[in-house]
Amino acid sequence: MQRGYSSKVDELLYAGTIGQGVQRSRDGGEHWEAVNYGLSPQCDVRALVAHPQQHTLLFAGTDHGCFRSQDGGLSWKSIRSIDETIEVWSLYICPQDPDLMFAGTRPARVYGSHDGGRTWGQLALELPSTMRITGIAVDPEDTETIYVGIEVGGLLRSVDGGRRWETINEGLTDPDVHALCVCASSPPTLHVATASDIFRSCDWGEHWEALRLKDDLPLTYFRSLAITP
Repeated sequence: MQRGYSSKVDELLYAGTIGQGVQRSRDGGEHWEAVNYGLSPQCDVRALVAHPQQHTLLFAGTDHGCFRSQDGGLSWKSIRSIDETIEVWSLYICPQDPDLMFAGTRPARVYGSHDGGRTWGQLALELPSTMRITGIAVDPEDTETIYVGIEVGGLLRSVDGGRRWETINEGLTDPDVHALCVCASSPPTLHVATASDIFRSCDWGEHWEALRLKDDLPLTYFRSLAITP
């Protein structure tokens, strides 16, 4: 289950599900209702984000493309510039510039938007079609620097807005990346969730170290990461 949130009302929650689309709670999670008008029936929603400033603007990544809602999930419209036949596995809204958005898919593609999700274009990134993009993040000090996580494929970085890419896997002993996030420290601190541990980098992804959470946790198969706003 993936969650998005709206800061307009503290008790308003959204959850993306496998097979039941988007669910909404208006009482802090006590009760839930489906808000799927316009979505494909019984769709899988693996990514769900809410715009940090426009609180009724939501984006859902599904197994039939990407959808947008402008009324808090009451109705959804397909984003046709993102292929409707592919699965969207990750969505990202840049906290420093909410007009900057990215979507990651399977087959492995990355789409970007510079106008708050109204229009999208595919970035120049070539990967095997069997791979999927499971995490995307932007450097808080430089929005031209983009990080992409690939399930069973490690990490990529672009420092020119997505025109060229390089692999940054030194020290990342588990390439099965499920999620990534960037903390706004100086320099920014990156964290990556994998199937066996969480890894950290304090030098823009040049080197990675495992947090060795197996020493403290009974299970270390991680699927998501989040930073407190």
